[in-house]
Amino acid sequence: MSGTKNLSPDTAYILRLALTLLAITAVTALLLGLVNYITSPIIEARNLEKQQEAMAAVLPADSYEAVEGFVPTGQVTALYEAVTGGQVSGYVAEVTSNGFGGAMSVTVGINAAGAVSGVVVTGHEETPNVGSRVVDSPEVLAQFIGLTGTITVNTGENKIDAVSGATVSTNGVTDAVNAALAAAAPYLG
Repeated sequence: MSGTKNLSPDTAYILRLALTLLAITAVTALLLGLVNYITSPIIEARNLEKQQEAMAAVLPADSYEAVEGFVPTGQVTALYEAVTGGQVSGYVAEVTSNGFGGAMSVTVGINAAGAVSGVVVTGHEETPNVGSRVVDSPEVLAQFIGLTGTITVNTGENKIDAVSGATVSTNGVTDAVNAALAAAAPYLG
């Protein structure tokens, strides 16, 4: 008996199975591409809306325009001029910092006098009921309002109070605010 007769049905079966899997994979990839094509503009619009809400929360203005010539450096990923009545009323920085749970996204408003006007944490992975007591608390974030220069945690004249048990998260937000102040400083006055 020849060995090719025994292999032919197996080869045909394997080929049919491979073609079936290829067809299923191709249809799935097409459907995923179609879903992405349909949903990506919606997701982008929602992200832009979330960004605009965060900017308005930290420094209300008529519009926010990207600062010309600003190159993202280190933690600061974007810097915007807050424009009210045709005049620059301050700056809004989008900053990435590290907390206890990993990266956090922070939006910081800086008024025309160079003082913090607001801080909002827009994304984080902090531990619930520990680090989240820092990043989700308007009272804790309000400590930054009105501060200028380099801000410290628990010590010095220009300080904020850390949340007990969440010092790493507090330091992460403080680092983000300090980075925003440093990025806006060259554009102020």
